[in-house]
Amino acid sequence: MKIVKACLILIAAILGFGLIMVNGTSEKVALFDREKLLKEMRLYSHDNLAVQFNATENFDEVTIEVNAGKHGKGKLTVSIYEWDEFYAKTLRKEPVRKKSFEGFGNEITYKFDTLPKGEYILLLNEASGKAIYVKIVEKSMDNVRVYYNDRAEPSIGVAVYVKYIGGSGKNLGGISENKSDEPILEFDYFNPDDDREYKVRPDTWAAVDGLGRILPVYKDVGNLKDKKVGIFYTIWFEEEYSNSITPYSLQKLMTEYPDARLDPTHRLWSTIESKSRVIYYWNEPLYGYYSGTDAFVYRKHAELLSDAGVDFIVFDCTNATYLWRAQFLCLVDAFLQAKSEGVKVPQFAFFLNSRSQYELSTQLDMLYRDVFFRGLYQDLWFYLDGKPLIMANKNILDNEKHKYLLDSFTFRANSGDYADKHNEEIGYWQWLRIHPQGRFGVRKDGSVEYVPVSVAQNGNRELPGFSAMNQTDPKLRPTGRSWTYKNGWIGDDDFTEGNIISKTKLQGLNFQEQWDYAHEVDPDIVFIVGWNEWTVHRYAEFDTGHVKLINAFVDQFDDENSRDIEMTKGDLKDHYYYQMVSNIRKFKGMSVPDAVNAYKKIDISKGVEQWKDVLPEYHHYTGSTPYREAGGFRGAVFDANDTMRNDFVLAKVAYDENNIYFFAQTKDDITPYTDKAWMRLFIDTTFEGNGNWEGFEFCINRENATVDKVIVERSKGGWDWDKVGEARYTVSGNVMQIEVPKEYLGISGKAKNIAFNFKWSDNMQSDGDIMDFYQFGDVAPGGRFCFVFNTDENFRKLPSKKSVDYVMIAVWSVALILVGLVIFLAKKAIGINKKEG
Repeated sequence: MKIVKACLILIAAILGFGLIMVNGTSEKVALFDREKLLKEMRLYSHDNLAVQFNATENFDEVTIEVNAGKHGKGKLTVSIYEWDEFYAKTLRKEPVRKKSFEGFGNEITYKFDTLPKGEYILLLNEASGKAIYVKIVEKSMDNVRVYYNDRAEPSIGVAVYVKYIGGSGKNLGGISENKSDEPILEFDYFNPDDDREYKVRPDTWAAVDGLGRILPVYKDVGNLKDKKVGIFYTIWFEEEYSNSITPYSLQKLMTEYPDARLDPTHRLWSTIESKSRVIYYWNEPLYGYYSGTDAFVYRKHAELLSDAGVDFIVFDCTNATYLWRAQFLCLVDAFLQAKSEGVKVPQFAFFLNSRSQYELSTQLDMLYRDVFFRGLYQDLWFYLDGKPLIMANKNILDNEKHKYLLDSFTFRANSGDYADKHNEEIGYWQWLRIHPQGRFGVRKDGSVEYVPVSVAQNGNRELPGFSAMNQTDPKLRPTGRSWTYKNGWIGDDDFTEGNIISKTKLQGLNFQEQWDYAHEVDPDIVFIVGWNEWTVHRYAEFDTGHVKLINAFVDQFDDENSRDIEMTKGDLKDHYYYQMVSNIRKFKGMSVPDAVNAYKKIDISKGVEQWKDVLPEYHHYTGSTPYREAGGFRGAVFDANDTMRNDFVLAKVAYDENNIYFFAQTKDDITPYTDKAWMRLFIDTTFEGNGNWEGFEFCINRENATVDKVIVERSKGGWDWDKVGEARYTVSGNVMQIEVPKEYLGISGKAKNIAFNFKWSDNMQSDGDIMDFYQFGDVAPGGRFCFVFNTDENFRKLPSKKSVDYVMIAVWSVALILVGLVIFLAKKAIGINKKEG
């Protein structure tokens, strides 16, 4: 018998049939070449991985080799379909067998009632939970066809076994040709109106940024307008190389080696580049050197961009035919998770490579088949003119061959020249421009579709095309963060505006000048460059087509010469984020603040029913700080983050003649008061950034509470506090109530109107560092944002036109009086001089 088995196995190997086991009347058949080296392929939630095969015997079991990680907590669905003419038609039918599996380790064995011999599709999909990896090999074997996201993929084989019943000695039969590999039908697009009610209202929040600049409020900018804001977004940071690549901050390198800036032979470059593969960042991101599959970062981005008022992100896919699929799927899964937790997440579009017909058509075809034709994530597609937006030049496509692509998307073309004479016709969007940026999509009535706004530009008005961000020659120097069209480049000295003194690079002078132009033009859409590009390649010599640059860092270089808004661990911190928020509010308008119904005496020893009619309700997202596994690049790792503890979902404020009452509700029961940095409340009563800690005059419960008292403190300037008094509090389940005497907060008991901003914080890790609010524990609302409590009815009203007219009349009257006074005094002085003469 052993000899028979050996002969059968040998014959199967020679013939390439893949027979692996004979046991009585059963045969276990491999649907892949077992001689090839096994690898792993990750499946995301909307991935389909399918295997077409022809069983020559009845079968009752399939086995799939997988890897669900050491915890084995993943989920995966296995379905079997009877083949019906072609792949897409087959999957439209109901499966003949289907089962979802969870808690598996290195393999899934699916046993079922016997299926007759014949041709089938085995489908793996609906992956969820922990990362799910399927074992694969290079290249499909004969008589097996693999489909990845509904398209034939001959470059891989999937580690699947089928167990036959009966022992004819045959393995696999021939499979049918997939007759339809072209798109089968035109997808019926629709523009889903997102009429879901979002309880969290970020555009009613207040903030004072790190430079003391105050965000505009409703009465400053008016009602919401029909405007959209997009932002340039990068997803190509590759996880698989993180263990072999060392990241370097150019800002830090240039501080230590300034003479290496333009010298390609400097020992700095040869020293660090000889040790390992390197990747250059203009500075270190606040979230560390993260990979493109870090769901924690994407969840944070979803919230930050939503809070800012960004409507859509545009993925940078402008190199070769890369679409960074794994990163894209990780991001979208994180965005969908955020959406389920109350975040109105930005939608997405793609910026593709228009250098050649092959590159653009390849990218579009992959997107069409993998995402759009399948209708995946449709509520996250950004629509323009009724179809998903693609930023690319459609004119290089073939009108007949690529008709299904041309008919499926709305295209907007662009060029790589940042100071050229631009095209104002509909159909062109320049992604990056030096001020004045120009108007794109000018209609017959004079209205404008689009204006780009960027933080800085790797261009020069005297140079066609583009330059590099590290150049210093005036004819090559880029227009960095501190450059303006009006004043040229302003040195990085102390910059003074009003009572704000800071380094010039912090002010966003270039960014603001671009925004001012956009406000003047008032287009339908503003596109911001950018959010998180971060990295740059070093070229010993780079030919732009117009000039040869030495030791060129083309797109990014350092704090001054970079164009990202995402927060950094360096000097720029979060300053550009709030500058962006401020300008988006001016561009789009804001929601009307909620009415206040809060005058009520609260007994904090009683339940939540007494709060039922108190308004407004300040809602906040759940899940803002998900668990983050340790990670990062070689030599720059970060620790795991499991700091979410008390997850705030709702806050309220009430008041009476003597007290202010605060209410906080969390997702789960509130943890014990002995916890560190537990349930803190920060309050801003002066609405300015001076003489306090980051805009907050008061902190309640900075020092650990007792069983029924919390300490109220006032900032002496920075994270230095004086005790004001003690306040009573109670906790019941997931609700905390605090009773604070008005006098503690400097509020008169007889005050007609009461106004202050506030925020809740739990589990802060670094006392005194406000950047902690973006990373650890939970805050409501996020970052520097605050909820606004204001009982003044005028706070919810816009200045009437009549009042504005009265103000203008008063201003002109005062001006005329002053002019008259000056003339009178001048004449009098002349008369005195004549007398003295």
